[in-house]
Amino acid sequence: MHRENRTDSVLVSDTIWLGKSRPAVPYGLRGLLAARLVLQTASKDAHSGLTGGVACNPIAELCQIIDACYDAKSGRVKIPGFYDDVLPVSQKEIKGFSSSGFNVSRFMKAHGLQRLKTTNRLEVMRRIWTEPTFEVHGISGGYQGPGVKTAIPSWAEAKISMRLVPQQDPRRILALLQRFVLKINPDIQVIPAGFLKPYVGQVRGPYAQAARRAVRFGFGWKPAFVRE
Repeated sequence: MHRENRTDSVLVSDTIWLGKSRPAVPYGLRGLLAARLVLQTASKDAHSGLTGGVACNPIAELCQIIDACYDAKSGRVKIPGFYDDVLPVSQKEIKGFSSSGFNVSRFMKAHGLQRLKTTNRLEVMRRIWTEPTFEVHGISGGYQGPGVKTAIPSWAEAKISMRLVPQQDPRRILALLQRFVLKINPDIQVIPAGFLKPYVGQVRGPYAQAARRAVRFGFGWKPAFVRE
């Protein structure tokens, strides 16, 4: 006899547990804005013995821009308006993070990290799950071979990205970045290289409750709700 399938939703989880005895249900994911900062200052490389002190160095100028954009030690982004739409994290969410089984030493070992900006457990979780970032992934230009070649490069490129949190619109953040960079150095091209909107779901309501019941039924443990 045919029976109607009354299933409303199917959830497939391909995420990690942070502790052996505490399942984790992720409900949020940071977004992404990637870009290239490109600067050309000459038609060809020049000898530093002949032009050093007057020729512009695009690598150095890009480093100056990067330093203006964020503090490498603290990770704090310095672009005006960058944090305007960032929502505060609720105490209920913080409590869920604290019960997740997250371990700083295991985190460092898993990712091969020798040092962190902070080793405070709660602060690490907040930073990787709920706060936006600015990162530099590569700088190219000039001589890249062994030893030192005293040529001033004619062009340089920095590859950057920003992880974004809920309510931060990648297109708006791109506009802020372009305005900020061009105000400091109008010769730099800010070329977008893709974006992904941030996501955050609900930790209350029928779907969240269904996830809690299913995880408890399957593994015998109440899950912690975390972000990815």
